[in-house]
Amino acid sequence: ARLKTQVMYCFESKYALCLYEMIERRIGLEYKQSEEFTIADLRGLLNVPEGKLERFADFNKYCLKVAQDEINKLCPFWVEFTPIKKGRKVERVSMMWLPKTMSGRRDAQNLIDQHSIVRRAKLRGALRDHREMPIALEPDGSKIIFNQKRRIWK
Repeated sequence: ARLKTQVMYCFESKYALCLYEMIERRIGLEYKQSEEFTIADLRGLLNVPEGKLERFADFNKYCLKVAQDEINKLCPFWVEFTPIKKGRKVERVSMMWLPKTMSGRRDAQNLIDQHSIVRRAKLRGALRDHREMPIALEPDGSKIIFNQKRRIWK
């Protein structure tokens, strides 16, 4: 597996970094595009500390979903987790990964090439368009953000 340091430096979550390493090891396998893990195995592979995120709902919300969102936006591949239940209890998690199309890879690379502040805003969904970025600073330190409709002071 060839890990790209440019991508690794863009991650905000330690779980996303671990997940990136896991998928990069598996992405070159032609015959395999999914794998099932027990909850305990997946917690170990993602380096979740003992006593943290013990309920699956918490593990899913704060670890898997966060890592999945970052991976899907920054990497040249796409990943999805599907819980496998027995009754009401989640026993296993299926992880599926696929390479992105050329336009998806281009979008991911464009996001990586952005400044860290812009990238962070786009990852969190706060910024959709580059025209919403602050383009001027006032002497008192307040920012002027130009929107398409009006001028906003912050």
